[in-house]
Order: sequence, then C-alpha cells, then structure tokens
Amino acid sequence: MVKPKVVLLGNFDTELINALNKEGISVCFFQDFDNILDLEGDILLVEKSMEVQAMQALKLKTMVPVVYKDTQMFVEFDANREVGFAFVYKDNSKFSQFAAIIRAVETFKFPFDWKNLLKEVQEVLKRV
Repeated sequence: MVKPKVVLLGNFDTELINALNKEGISVCFFQDFDNILDLEGDILLVEKSMEVQAMQALKLKTMVPVVYKDTQMFVEFDANREVGFAFVYKDNSKFSQFAAIIRAVETFKFPFDWKNLLKEVQEVLKRV
C-alpha cells in the first residue's frame, strides 16, 4: 500500500522523524518557496506559530495540513460530520504530532475521503 509523504515546515524532533520512518512514512523538508512544486508531499506538518507560512505553501501546492491546535486559520477534520480540512496536534510534543500524522495517514487510505479533503483545502484557500 502506498503511504503518503510528509513535508516538514519548521523544526521537529529527530525522534519524530525516526518514528515516521519506522512506520514507512517518508519525510522531506520544506526549504523555500522556490522549490515547493518539486516536493512530493501529501501532508504538511506545520510547526507551532508557522501557520501563515503554511497558508502560503498550501496556496502553491495542495497538501493536507497537520497543525497545532491554537490556530484560527485551520479547522480540524471530522470524517463523521464531513467538516474541516486539517489534522490537529493537541500539544506541542512529538507524541501529539505523531498521533496527528497517523490520523492523516489513516485517512489517506480512503481515496474518496482524501480527495474530498484536498478539495476542501483548495476551497478554503480560495476564501483566504
């Protein structure tokens, strides 16, 4: 089964990256906006307080964001209610970040849900 690729926006713990790699999830690092279209990413993991940069990045390349809870720009995805477009980590720990990424990876397994999630990201960005 194909697993999504995670793009990191910000600085994250090496243990988090190692844990993702152990799960077979590849990780790449967001360097600058010039090269964003070259990135092969499905999920954008956003460091706390980098939401503005995340919105800029998502406007250039549609990915599903994983963000810290304290943001007003991102609405948490709820598959049962079919609302939201982001996965949220509840505290700024590698464990919470890992859990949010795994929720996104599990959703990636359902192509219909994933496609709708990407559409919602695009719709939200049009309104911003």
